[in-house]
Amino acid sequence: MPAAPHYVPEPETKVALDYAELAIIDLAKANTVEDRKQLAVQAVDAVERQEYTIAQAERVFDVADIPFSGVSEEKKTRVRWKDERNRFIREL
Repeated sequence: MPAAPHYVPEPETKVALDYAELAIIDLAKANTVEDRKQLAVQAVDAVERQEYTIAQAERVFDVADIPFSGVSEEKKTRVRWKDERNRFIREL
């Protein structure tokens, strides 16, 4: 297998950016029914304040689906699961 080139990230920008304030919803706090009710209220509030639309949510799924539906069956069959060694192999 050829060596992968080392990824060198671009330097952090020096430009002052106007980031959105995103809500933090800590799912680790979902231990009881009451906790989950409070988290649901926080989630609804965050969605309403951030104006997160159904169209945006659908777009997230559209993008996530690209590796599955945007790749031809022929290309998908180039990679096969090799059970005995638990690794992916590429068929040439």
